[in-house]
Amino acid sequence: MCTHKHAKEATVAAYAPSGFYIASGDISGKIRIWDTTQKEHLLKYEYQPLSGAIKDIAWSPDSKRIVVTGAGREKFGNVFLWDAGSSVGQITGHSKTINAVDYKPTRPFRICTASEDYEVGFFEGPPFKFHHGNKSHTNFVNCVKYSPDGEHFVSGGADGQILK
Repeated sequence: MCTHKHAKEATVAAYAPSGFYIASGDISGKIRIWDTTQKEHLLKYEYQPLSGAIKDIAWSPDSKRIVVTGAGREKFGNVFLWDAGSSVGQITGHSKTINAVDYKPTRPFRICTASEDYEVGFFEGPPFKFHHGNKSHTNFVNCVKYSPDGEHFVSGGADGQILK
């Protein structure tokens, strides 16, 4: 049972691959990290990575880094160390809200993003930097996922297309 709540409406939550922590985000752009090893899920850290609603959260496969995406004024994503809040790169290259994000489950680590600017973004790191974008969608891109082996990814959009 959680004894602490977000001050604003929570929008998304994701377990760390280790199973020891949960990251949750809210409409104000705050992220909270919860310890799941205790009966009462203790709040470990709180960060403000974005200025608008958090839309998605992904943990690195080693449970050390978190990437968050969503709405903002000038940036729509952020990558940081979960236990220090220190930046481990930048999610740049998008001009509108990023609806979804996924972390490649195998090395070398990669991140892909799905945005309302009709683009799928690809980032290499750490530290993460924009590598390239794909504008094959003709409407909002709503979802991106890597395959479990990390060899492939798929994106889904409001244009009805599923691209790989």
